[in-house]
Amino acid sequence: MTGTSLRAIVATICSGLLLPYSFAACPAKDTVVVEVDTSKRIRRDVPKAVFGFNVPWRDFQIGHSDATGAVRSDVIALLQPFAGASYRYPGGNVSNWFDWTGAGLDPKARAQQLADFDRRAQLQFGPKEFARFVSEVDGVALITLNIAGKSAGEYHTAEADRQVNSALNTLKRADVFGCVGGRSCRLIALEFGNEMDWPPYRWSGPDYAQRVASLIPSVSKSAPEAKLVVHGATAPWALKDGRLQDFNGAVADTLARSVSGIAIHPYYDGITVPDALRYTDKFSQAFKSVGGSPDVYITEHARWPSMPKTGPWQQNWFMATGVGGAVSTADFQLGIISMPNVVMSNWHALGMAGPWQLLRVDSSGAAYPTPVYWALKTLREAFLSDVYKSTLRDSRKPEYAGGYNVRVVVMGTGDDSIKSVLGVNRSSSSVNVRVIDQNGEKVLTSTVVERAVSSEDRSAENTESRRDQITQKVSTAKNFDGSYCAEANSVFSLVEAN
Repeated sequence: MTGTSLRAIVATICSGLLLPYSFAACPAKDTVVVEVDTSKRIRRDVPKAVFGFNVPWRDFQIGHSDATGAVRSDVIALLQPFAGASYRYPGGNVSNWFDWTGAGLDPKARAQQLADFDRRAQLQFGPKEFARFVSEVDGVALITLNIAGKSAGEYHTAEADRQVNSALNTLKRADVFGCVGGRSCRLIALEFGNEMDWPPYRWSGPDYAQRVASLIPSVSKSAPEAKLVVHGATAPWALKDGRLQDFNGAVADTLARSVSGIAIHPYYDGITVPDALRYTDKFSQAFKSVGGSPDVYITEHARWPSMPKTGPWQQNWFMATGVGGAVSTADFQLGIISMPNVVMSNWHALGMAGPWQLLRVDSSGAAYPTPVYWALKTLREAFLSDVYKSTLRDSRKPEYAGGYNVRVVVMGTGDDSIKSVLGVNRSSSSVNVRVIDQNGEKVLTSTVVERAVSSEDRSAENTESRRDQITQKVSTAKNFDGSYCAEANSVFSLVEAN
């Protein structure tokens, strides 16, 4: 039996039992050096809201809550490690026809709601249940408002205003959030619509800006402490620069100085992660250039499964949540952690429909994580407050179309009492990652907790019959020598033990 085979067997056993693992030798022939300038921080007080999730109400309630709207205890337990995460409700497209006028009623008195793709369902997981859920997982919330109204065909400002006021009145109730915005309120932001420039709306930049401008006075009066968020162009990579500027320019000129930031929905790896990050920065600059807030709210992001040449799209859905999706998602997550203007992000999605499912549910109703969950948890458990300036040196030929093999972020606490390393290895082979300071000394000392999610098979996914095929592996290095073996296709983190 080869050493590599033995290593894979031991990893599988330990992963399935959720036990620590430890390997004596690393098969890597190459070393990546990360030089950290511990005297320079490129970002301080990174908000925990950058680890967040989109919550489409219908897709969530069909698997994660019961008939009363109460969220299942195993789902709560799985999300509690993401304390401070942001949760977006009622979701994406469903927000644009969500009827707030009846959402605050007693659950049994609520009418059916129209969800996406012309599906209707009884609203069980309503705003009251959502607020309770956010409290139970110790998170914060962003609400996407219905700014189109409920009129068939034409979308009337008067009906949109009625919907927005109903939403605010509901959200401020004591049995919901009891507040909208403010230091002690879990509901921190309001987003004006979802992708209104896409079908069936196809609003131009001026159309969207005018509608939002008509709603801002009443919203600001009713919720003066809430952060107000407007969206830029949807799928900007599909637009020519002129069309992108037409939409974002109109939104910025009209609204940038009246709101708290701009939203974007980056989906990768059709475009590379670096390109997705560049578009995120473009959105920030569009507002900054006219004197507005440079803050960006990434209210949806995920890896997009490619369309197969033949057969249904579903056959490629593993790309969203399998190991490949986990590595891509973690790569993007590391990029935005380092961007000072990104204040919130929501992975798409916490739901039971479509390719993007953070958690799946087996035939007994029990939730189990996808590889993306384990990847995000691996990063979150080493997430600290500040990001240090670092430079990575890798002499190998890049395998990833983004132009690199490894991305690493080095974090620390404000008082430098603890440091951590968060990273991805996108290459098909293991590599030693050596992290040193500007003096050539190892950054992490003494005892280091190592966490990783990896597989030689990028298509590997968790299924009901193999729920723990991909999970998080944990080990403790009591005499850390400064180098870490990053396995192929891996997400990893290292943190000094307290």
